[in-house]
Amino acid sequence: MKLLTLRKKYKDEVRTCDALFRKDCFAPRLHTHKLTGKLKGFWSFSITSTHRILFQFYRKDSVIFVDVGDNSIYK
Repeated sequence: MKLLTLRKKYKDEVRTCDALFRKDCFAPRLHTHKLTGKLKGFWSFSITSTHRILFQFYRKDSVIFVDVGDNSIYK
């Protein structure tokens, strides 16, 4: 993940959300949702109101984090 390019306050949020995601990827606080259109097959969950982690389910119990950032990751 591009953790190095995020400001420190977002790094802390990413760590918190990652820990929650590892326990329950559909925890309500994460707002995990399936994407559509050109990103069909990908999912995203919220770090903050404007920042997301884009990921893809890889196997039954694995995911690949693809990108992290503001809403521009959807473009």
